[in-house]
Amino acid sequence: MAHRDVSTEASPFGRAQALAGGLLGTLQMARALADVGRRIDLAGLDRLMGLVCAKSLDLSPADGKRMRSLLVVLLRETDLLANSLSLGTAVPRSRPPS
Repeated sequence: MAHRDVSTEASPFGRAQALAGGLLGTLQMARALADVGRRIDLAGLDRLMGLVCAKSLDLSPADGKRMRSLLVVLLRETDLLANSLSLGTAVPRSRPPS
């Protein structure tokens, strides 16, 4: 079993980083499902993104700079998901014969 550094997770930076990492995984999974034509439920995604942003704004300037690269990755992944959904790059689901 891997050892987790609880002291890091308990810090404001650790909590913000863990939240952002979870959101990143959710965005990546949503995009993967959309790309193969699966339905995805994005309910609550805006609330979670808002929470990541709020937690990031609460960080010290030094920790905020450390968080920046992860926020950039989140933005990129969000844009990729939005692009996939809006431009119809997701593979259409095949319909059963009528």
